[in-house]
Amino acid sequence: MKYQKNFFPIQAYDLAQTLGSGQAFRWRLNGEFWEGVIDHQWVRLKQESNGITAETWATRKDWDWLKAYLQLNVNLQAVIASFPKDEPMRLAVASCPGLRLLKQDPWECLASFILSSTKQIVQIQQI
Repeated sequence: MKYQKNFFPIQAYDLAQTLGSGQAFRWRLNGEFWEGVIDHQWVRLKQESNGITAETWATRKDWDWLKAYLQLNVNLQAVIASFPKDEPMRLAVASCPGLRLLKQDPWECLASFILSSTKQIVQIQQI
């Protein structure tokens, strides 16, 4: 079976940090691909040196759903420039270059938040 592929050029995006950060728990690293489900759509993602490659089983006319979820249109440098100019914030930004917030479904985000108060990331992923 063939996958439908798309490439998203983007700099300063760390897929491993973003998907493995504990903000979402439905992602699994399978070899060099991250596999998960976004709004009932299976997708696998691969970090490239100059962007992200995405593959799905279903034919997609547009990929706006994935761009929105991964926040690909957000200017990370502009966001960082809005942060307070203090040492703790500078150190936090330096320790996680390329980490992005995901734009998750509100219910999934709420459930993940509630579970995270009583369980560890590995346990939540198993649930």
